[in-house]
Amino acid sequence: MDYYPDSWDEPTFTGLVAGCPEVCRLHQKEPVKRVAFEETNTGRRFYMCSVQGYIENCGFHSWIDDEWPQQMKNTLLKLWGMYHDMHNALMDEKIENGKLVKDLNEETIKVEKKYSSLMADVSKIMNDTERQVMQANYDKIMNGSEEEKLRENKNKLQNELMKANDEVAKLKEGKIADDRKMKLMEEETLLLKDDKKKLEYQLFDMFKLSSARNDKLVNIKQIWEQ
Repeated sequence: MDYYPDSWDEPTFTGLVAGCPEVCRLHQKEPVKRVAFEETNTGRRFYMCSVQGYIENCGFHSWIDDEWPQQMKNTLLKLWGMYHDMHNALMDEKIENGKLVKDLNEETIKVEKKYSSLMADVSKIMNDTERQVMQANYDKIMNGSEEEKLRENKNKLQNELMKANDEVAKLKEGKIADDRKMKLMEEETLLLKDDKKKLEYQLFDMFKLSSARNDKLVNIKQIWEQ
C-alpha cells in the first residue's frame, strides 16, 4: 500500500471522481476526493484509492493542488506545533491530575482510618467514663468516698472527650478541603478541553479560507493560460 496523508471530510470536495481517466494502480478503479489534514500539506486536495478498508486500500493516487508557499507552510507548522504542545500539555495535566487524585484517595483512606480510630477511642472513653461514674457512685454509696476526687476524675474525662471531638472536627474539615480541590481540578480540565475545541475550530476556519484562496488561484491561472 502506498502512503497517503491523513485527511478529513471536506463538504466542498468529497465523493467519487466519476469519469476520471486515471485509476488506482492496484484495483483499476476511479479514485475518491480527499483533503489532507497533516502538517504542511493541510488543506491540499488529492485523489486516493476508493476501496474501503485500511488493508485493501492501495493508498495515495495524485495531488490536485500544488504545494503551499513557504509562508503558508511556516504558518501551518506553527499551528500544528501549537496543537501538539496543547495536546502534550493536556496529557501531562491528565497524568498529573491522576497522580493528585491517587494521592487524595490515599489521604482520604488515611483520614477515614484515623477518624474510625478516633471514634473508637471516643466510644471507649465514654464507656469508661460511664463505668467510672457508676463505680464512683457505687463506691460513694457503699464506702462514702470523697466527692472531690470523683469530680476531678469526671472533669479530666470530659476534657479528654472535648479534645477527641476537636480532632474529629479537624479531620472532617480536611476532608471537605480535599473534595474542593478535586472539584477545582475537574473544572480546570473542562476549561482545557474548551480551549482545545476552540483551536480546532480556528484550524477548520483557516483550512476553509485556504481552500477558497486556492480555488481562486486555480481560476486565475486558468484565465491567464487562456
